[in-house]
This record gives sequence, C-alpha cells and structure tokens, in this order.
Amino acid sequence: MEDVLIQGNNKDHLKIILKDDFKRHGKTIIEIKVGNYFVRGIVWFTTGELRGFYKDLDKMYTEMKLKDSLILKDTENTFNVKFHFNNRGNVIITGFIKKSFIKRQSLNSK
Repeated sequence: MEDVLIQGNNKDHLKIILKDDFKRHGKTIIEIKVGNYFVRGIVWFTTGELRGFYKDLDKMYTEMKLKDSLILKDTENTFNVKFHFNNRGNVIITGFIKKSFIKRQSLNSK
C-alpha cells in the first residue's frame, strides 16, 4: 500500500491511499480533513492519471509558477481538487468530494 499525504500547517490534509487493488481496478481511497470535518471515500483513477498529476505537482512546486494551477479529478465527477499558489508562494487547495454524482451530499473546501 502506498500513501500520498499533502498536509497543511494546521493539520488539515488530503491523503491519497493506493491499496493493492489500485493496479488492477484503479480504486483509490481519498481522505480529506478540513477543520472539524473529515471524509473518507473511494474514487477511481488510472495509473497514468495519478502519475501525470504527481509529475505536474512536482514541476509546479519546483518551478514555483504562481500563475499555474493543477487539477486532479476523477472520471465520475465526484472528486475535484485544484492546487495553485497565492501571491506569497503558499499552495492553496480547493475542491469537493461527493458521495455520488446523483446525490447532492458533498464536502466543499475553499
């Protein structure tokens, strides 16, 4: 199992958990903690999508391009996260996760 943890100064975080069945099916577990709210859900990605996201995120961080932004979203439109720099060079993360495309239950972070 592999984990990717993106954590803020105040312990808020976005965690991407890749278990053994990710390679076969693309099943990914997402954990999001924002303030007093915590959600854990399943989203689906291909290996190429996550590999491309990681490369783009690494490039964005090393080059510190303030005007660029990076989006990670799943194919079912239940998970969408945007990364961008503010004027001080801090990474700002905004996005949402929904239980399903049909239902209106969601956690939005801005």
